[in-house]
Amino acid sequence: MGTINRLLQQWKAGQARQTTAVLTLPPVQRVFDIVEDITGTRPAVGTAPYFSDASALQPLINGAPTLILGPGELTAMHQTDEYCEVVKLRDAVRIYEALIHMSVDADARLAALPAVAEE
Repeated sequence: MGTINRLLQQWKAGQARQTTAVLTLPPVQRVFDIVEDITGTRPAVGTAPYFSDASALQPLINGAPTLILGPGELTAMHQTDEYCEVVKLRDAVRIYEALIHMSVDADARLAALPAVAEE
């Protein structure tokens, strides 16, 4: 089972009901660390003043918090003259690569754990 599925199961089981608790989970903090290492800025936490697919997915994942992560200028989003600086695209590629490696490594560690007997 993938890391994301495990986190969603924890969420559904009520183990991470508070947003502040979710933000302290090691995988979330690791995402923040990766972004900060690559961009030099720690991600901001808050609500998005724009539409994203995250809001449409919320009901499907029982309201679990979502991370919106991508390059671009908030002030230019969905505008006629929308743009994204090349350096931000390059940073995004590096972030996505790091997140893929993080996920694969986490899945490998989870797969190596002994099976837990079902009750």
